[in-house]
Amino acid sequence: MIIRVDFKAKKMIERDDGPFEVLTPIQELRQHLNTCYHALRARFGDNQPRGGVIYKSPGALEGSNLILDTYGRGDVANAATTVDGTPTAILKRSGLWNAPMPFPASYSEIDCLLEFREVKSVTLGAKSDPFMWMDKKYEVTRYTLMRIKERGLKLTIRTRSDLIAHDDYTQAMDPANTTVIMLVNNPFNEEISRAEEPGAPSIKRRMQAVEKLRERGIKVEVQYTHKVAPKLPTSMFRY
Repeated sequence: MIIRVDFKAKKMIERDDGPFEVLTPIQELRQHLNTCYHALRARFGDNQPRGGVIYKSPGALEGSNLILDTYGRGDVANAATTVDGTPTAILKRSGLWNAPMPFPASYSEIDCLLEFREVKSVTLGAKSDPFMWMDKKYEVTRYTLMRIKERGLKLTIRTRSDLIAHDDYTQAMDPANTTVIMLVNNPFNEEISRAEEPGAPSIKRRMQAVEKLRERGIKVEVQYTHKVAPKLPTSMFRY
């Protein structure tokens, strides 16, 4: 008998077709991701996108810090820069950025990178935002947060998204080891912000997410990214 635990529904599902087995939340997510990868391949059929439907180069080690992306080759915010400040115009020249969409990273590649003994800390969010709403479907970011917490690593997250404050994600973080950098284009002009990052959540939603994270004991710094307006004091955005 295989007993699969549905952790969201808090129930056990019995099947009489094999030996006894209880799946952990990590194992459940791996099965879910394998299903998603298969569905993506089937979706594109004979017209697979350049680079494939799985992002297979999600990270790079800089000293003891792992720079990690849970999605690659795109960002639904359609911002002028990536979350690490790289102009997206440069990436678009390759013909791979948002062509046609961001793709989920390989969880097995993420696992391999996290297992390096040299890794003492992780920066989540290099080019693509880890908290795009597509993660509600694929859950690569939630999986990665659980693995980072499991390893007890220091974590810095860069994002433009309010999704980060949802319970599924905050429960997968260790507040003592986590710092969130919330990117805000122009806190005083929603029009400018919307023009430069049309697919990103409103500033209001982002600031509400900042408050929720702070209430959960997670350190948050809001980073002002607009290049034209005068620089504002960092102290205005530190929580």
